Amino acid sequence: MNEQMVWFYGTNSKGMVSEIEKEGFQATTYFAQHMEDAVTFGGAYVFFVKAHFVTGGAHWEVCSSMPIPASAIIGRCYVAGADRLRKAQTRVFAD
Repeated sequence: MNEQMVWFYGTNSKGMVSEIEKEGFQATTYFAQHMEDAVTFGGAYVFFVKAHFVTGGAHWEVCSSMPIPASAIIGRCYVAGADRLRKAQTRVFAD
């Protein structure tokens, strides 16, 4: 995939939310193709980021090779019940 698309980044750190909104993301930050993966592997505070990554195929996550500016953030949300979602998906993965 070589076009811009929406990627997701999740964190459990409420303190990082305002920092990310001001500074954006550092190089080597991982982004998920699906929101539920950002919640499961990142956290309940989820950013929607429009960015261009060369993935070489269908990958569920990518690692940025350069910083992603705050201007690439097109939205964010808090996912209530994220802990329950992670636990439920962990049980599914383990089965």
